[in-house]
Amino acid sequence: MQIPILILQPLVENAIRHGISKKKEGGTVWIQIEEKNGEIIIEIEDNGIGITEDELNSLLLEERLNEGVGLININLRLQRVYGKSLEITSIQGLGTKVKFSIANEFEHFIA
Repeated sequence: MQIPILILQPLVENAIRHGISKKKEGGTVWIQIEEKNGEIIIEIEDNGIGITEDELNSLLLEERLNEGVGLININLRLQRVYGKSLEITSIQGLGTKVKFSIANEFEHFIA
């Protein structure tokens, strides 16, 4: 399967930089990729410090482009190419999960 370039790597980097590196004891990043109903579903999850609800609600707003472009650019690219957005869930103190799906362009090759 082909994943658009610079989609997965910055999400993993964010999980490390903003999630687990801020925990004294460190943490773990999990990456799960599965094919389901003609789509590739990709999840990046960490057990880091999590994100506050206020921050979570404003994370993908284009007005924040001057604060950091990684997640916003990824989200805009996914919307343009696939018509779908990032799904971000988080519990402060427990971790964050970023999920997105893309069409499986090679579905007709799967038996």
